[in-house]
Amino acid sequence: MAGPSNAKGSTYIQVDVHYDGMFSPIPHLIYYLNQKTSITDVDFGGINFKEFIHVLEDVTKGKCPVVYYCLGHKSMRDGLTPLKNDDDYRRFLDAAHGNEGKINVYIDHYNDSVLDWIEEEKEEKSVDSESSDEDKDSVMSDALSVDHEPDEEIMEPKKPSIYPFHDSTQKWDTMQPILGMRFCNPQELKQLVSNYAVANGFNLWYEKNDKTRLLVRCCKTSEGKAACPFRLWATWMSSEKSFQIKSLRNEHNCARTFKFGEMRDKVGEIFNVKVSVGQCRNAKKFALNEIEGSLNTHYEKLWSYGAEILRANPGSTVKIGTDTMPDSTIYFSRMYVCIKGVKDGWIEGCRRVIGVDGCFLKGICRGELLSAVGRDANNHIYPIAWAVVAVENKETWKWFLNLLLKDINMGNGAGLTLLSDQHKGLIEAVKERVPDVEHRQCARHVYANFKKKFKGAAYRKLFWRAAKATTVQRSCDAIENGICESFNATIVHARKKPIITMLEEIRRFVMDRMYCKRLKGQKWNLAICPSIRKKIVDKEETSKVLVCNSQWSATI
Repeated sequence: MAGPSNAKGSTYIQVDVHYDGMFSPIPHLIYYLNQKTSITDVDFGGINFKEFIHVLEDVTKGKCPVVYYCLGHKSMRDGLTPLKNDDDYRRFLDAAHGNEGKINVYIDHYNDSVLDWIEEEKEEKSVDSESSDEDKDSVMSDALSVDHEPDEEIMEPKKPSIYPFHDSTQKWDTMQPILGMRFCNPQELKQLVSNYAVANGFNLWYEKNDKTRLLVRCCKTSEGKAACPFRLWATWMSSEKSFQIKSLRNEHNCARTFKFGEMRDKVGEIFNVKVSVGQCRNAKKFALNEIEGSLNTHYEKLWSYGAEILRANPGSTVKIGTDTMPDSTIYFSRMYVCIKGVKDGWIEGCRRVIGVDGCFLKGICRGELLSAVGRDANNHIYPIAWAVVAVENKETWKWFLNLLLKDINMGNGAGLTLLSDQHKGLIEAVKERVPDVEHRQCARHVYANFKKKFKGAAYRKLFWRAAKATTVQRSCDAIENGICESFNATIVHARKKPIITMLEEIRRFVMDRMYCKRLKGQKWNLAICPSIRKKIVDKEETSKVLVCNSQWSATI
C-alpha cells in the first residue's frame, strides 16, 4: 500500500512516543505521568496514516484513539498538532525532516479537550499582552481618580478536573480502574479492585497493602511473583486528602483457572446444559490446539522457527537433529539454541563459571531440556544456551557441550569451571570433550548422598566447612549449582507447553531479562556491581575485629 511521499530523501526518523499519561491545562498545557519510547527502525515514508497508528499500538501495547505531534523546540501551546488523516501525516513527516529527523508524538487516552485548552491559553496570553500595552500607553490615567461601580463579576469558564473521582454509585460490574482516579479512602479503591476482578475473572492480589500505598498485581506464581503484566500503584495524597492511582498498566495475558468439575458446573449454570468432565477436558484440549497449534504442527514448523531465529539474530546458533527410521520416516531428535547477543554478552562480561543441568519436559511429548547458565558480573544468573533432547545420556551431553564451548570460544575448557550434579553420562562426557575444564559437583547434591550414610549435625557442619575451605589454588565461591535450579524453576510453566511455544517463551524470558538488567546497569554510578559491593562491605565489617599477628622463621 502506498504511503505519503517524502521529498526529503531519508524516510527513517526518530519518533519519541509519549503514552500512558494525560494532558493537563494547569498551570499550562503539559503531558505528565507518562511513559516514553523511541522508534527509529521504521520506514515511516513507506506507510500511511492507518499503518502508522498500528505501529503506535504495537509499541504502546494499547489503543491510540487520539494522536498529536509536536516539535521538540516548541511548547505544546504553540506546536501541538492533531494527527487525523493522511494529509496530517504528510505534514507530520515534513515537520520531522525539518527538525533534523526528530519529533514527539503524544497519545491522548481520554479524548480530552486539548485544542480548546490551547485556544484558552492563547486567549489568556493575548489579553495579558494587551493589558500590558495599555498600561504603557495610558500614563495619564494613573493620575486620574474616578469613582465608578465595579463591573459585573466575570465568570471564567470552569476547567475540567484533571483527575476524576470514583463514582461509588456506578454499577459494580462496569467499574474500571483509570489512571489518576481519586478515592476518598483506600477501602473505596479495594472495593473497585474486587468488583473489577470478579466481573472480569482476574486473580488480583495485593503485593503492598497499607494505609498510604497499594500495589495490585494479577496472578501469582509459585515463587510469589506476578505472572501477568497488570500493575496498579496507588498512594495517599496528603495535600488533596485522597487516595490516587499513580500508575496503571491495564493489560492482561492471563486467563481464568478452571478445574474440569468447576467448568462443568459453570457451563450448566450459564447455558443450562449438562456436560461431562470428559467433554470439558476435550473442549480445553481443542481450545489449546486452536491457540497454540497441535503437536504435529509444532514439529513440522521447527525448521522454520530455527530459520527465523537465524534471520532475526544473525550469528546465532541453531542446530536440529533427526533420526531416520528403517522405513525412511524422519523423527525429531534434538534441538540446540544459542542467541548471538547472549553468547557475546557472556564472552565480554561474565565470570568463567557455567552451570549445566537438565530437567524433564512436562507435556505430552516427553524429553529433557538441557541448559547452560552462567553468572554475570553482578553474580546473577545468565542463561547462555538451551537444548531439547529425547533422552539424557553421554552422547547428548557431548553434543551439547561441543556446541556450547564452540559458541563461547572456550576450546577444551582451559580456564573454565563447570558446575553440575551427578547427571547420567555427564561426567564421562566432560572428561572426553573438555579435559582441561575444572569440573565441580554441586555441593548440595553431594551432601544429599553424603547424609544417607553420615547423618547428624556434626557431619553436616564438617561437610560444609570442607566444601568452603580454601586451597593453595585460586579460590572460587561457586560450590552450588543453584543458578541452574533457579532457571529451571523460572521456566517450569513453559516446560508444559508444545515445543515452539516453550522455546519462544524461554527466548523471550532471556531477552526481557537482559533488557531489564541493561536498564538497571545504566543507572549504576560505580564500576563495582551492587551485589559484589555488598560482599565487600560485609567483608570490611568482618575484618574490623580481626587482629594481624606477624611471625617469621629462618633456617640457621
